[in-house]
Amino acid sequence: MVDYIINEGQFTLPNNIIDRTINNFIFQDTNNNQLNFTVSRDTMQINEELNSFLDKQIKLLQNAIAQYQVLEQKDVTIGADIKAIALYSTWKDSQRNQNIYQRQAVFAVNNQQQLLVFGLTSLQPFDEATDKLWQQWLTSYQPAR
Repeated sequence: MVDYIINEGQFTLPNNIIDRTINNFIFQDTNNNQLNFTVSRDTMQINEELNSFLDKQIKLLQNAIAQYQVLEQKDVTIGADIKAIALYSTWKDSQRNQNIYQRQAVFAVNNQQQLLVFGLTSLQPFDEATDKLWQQWLTSYQPAR
């Protein structure tokens, strides 16, 4: 059994459970409701490399989301010295006829097969203030001990 801790409390789960939770954070200020932070989790196959995992994910997104485009893909550092890959992308929300802008940083944790994905999504193109929020978030990460 594994003890699982969340902000609101903790509970016990069986050992063979995989965490696929998504955390979504938005500003209380309604002026900032066009920006949200997400933390999601995924798992790579045994012996799979992060770049090949991302290539598969990008293809899935391109097939599933109209006008999905990767604008930039680059190596970044999370926290003190954790290697990650950042994806800057955009797509068109066909229901609202609106462009969506997103930054994601994907990195391995624990056994190197488990991944964390930090995402910052906006209805507006990223500007200097949003870039600063993104960098502060990435820099602030500290792995569990």
